[in-house]
Amino acid sequence: MIPISELLKIKQMAGQAESIKLALDKILKLIRDYFIFDNFVLYRLDPDGNSVDVHYAKSMGRGKSAEADVAWGDLLATGILEKRSLILQQPNSLTQSDRLKDPFLLGLPILIKEELLGICVFIRYGGPVYKEEEIEFCKYFADELGLWILKDEYHSLLQELNTRSRATQLQEEFIQSITHELRNPLGFIKGYATTLLRADADWNPETQKEFLQIIDHETDSLEELIDNLLDSARLQAGQFEMTFQPISIEAILNDILQRNQVNRPELEIRTEFAENIPMVEGDPRRLAQVFENLISNTIKYAPQTAIDILVEPVKKGIQISFRDHGPGIPKKYLPNIFDRFFRNPEQSVSIHGTGLGLFICRQIIESHHGEIHAVSKVGEGTTIRILLPCITQKNRESREEKHGRKNFSSG
Repeated sequence: MIPISELLKIKQMAGQAESIKLALDKILKLIRDYFIFDNFVLYRLDPDGNSVDVHYAKSMGRGKSAEADVAWGDLLATGILEKRSLILQQPNSLTQSDRLKDPFLLGLPILIKEELLGICVFIRYGGPVYKEEEIEFCKYFADELGLWILKDEYHSLLQELNTRSRATQLQEEFIQSITHELRNPLGFIKGYATTLLRADADWNPETQKEFLQIIDHETDSLEELIDNLLDSARLQAGQFEMTFQPISIEAILNDILQRNQVNRPELEIRTEFAENIPMVEGDPRRLAQVFENLISNTIKYAPQTAIDILVEPVKKGIQISFRDHGPGIPKKYLPNIFDRFFRNPEQSVSIHGTGLGLFICRQIIESHHGEIHAVSKVGEGTTIRILLPCITQKNRESREEKHGRKNFSSG
């Protein structure tokens, strides 16, 4: 039978492997040198505890070429689920002409303190019969599998708890950030409105206009914040609706540029449109929201720098690049800038934000079957690149089949 040194090696393999499946790939190969079997199946209990599903299956030898046509022990597993005890099934005749039709089956429950965690089944084609010492080894192996399953479940639970803990932490940070972001414009609005209403002061028209412009600006900031919060909530609930239609990216950007010339005359935006830019299918309002957000981000994080916008056809569609000439983003933070609530911890505390803008941009672009990413170098600026697929009959039919002809929810 299997030497103690090999049993210790099995424990070591199980302890070092990242998952049960990876461990079994190595362990089954090792034990087959001492214990004959052709197929092995590990079943795990469904959450309801009333049925089992194949969690791992391996064909090791005889019958491997016919593995798609042979029984993998499902009926045996069902019997073990009911009885919760070992079941041994061996042919009445050892001279069976077609060994694949009448295999030698050994199924064992995987139990930890009377709790059934799963079932394992060993399958032999053509014998020999299972010896008593082999059955005892399989019992030991089933006990070890129970410990591995518990370890696997523990790690999964730990990951889930860590994820929830991080989510809770992010929510707490978000609430603190939102409280600050709401109080900021409200404080300005309240302060300047109260000042204008003072009965003991007589403000000249220029001062009144200045105060009202501040109130107007802070009201816009508050409105943008509320819109981002609502969009984020809709995204989480899968209720972020869009209306797709053939659109010109150049036309959307030109409209945005005209508005910025009126509202932000000091902002320098340089554009370059390649010739023969194809149409895309998208929601013009949502794409405009993305572009406006990227411009606003530049004003916020790279003030007093020009924005270069390049639109060009590429192999997969249209690429739109927004480049600023600001301080840039450290490389370690680049993978996270599109995450919900993420804010660069090294940026100035005086820069207000919720960490929702780029998250919403990513969701909108991905809902258009597009891609968005950033490249940046500290001291040289940041470039956000967006890739949108061009209109083709194939992607239109695919979207219509999935989402209907006009509207769909991104969730």
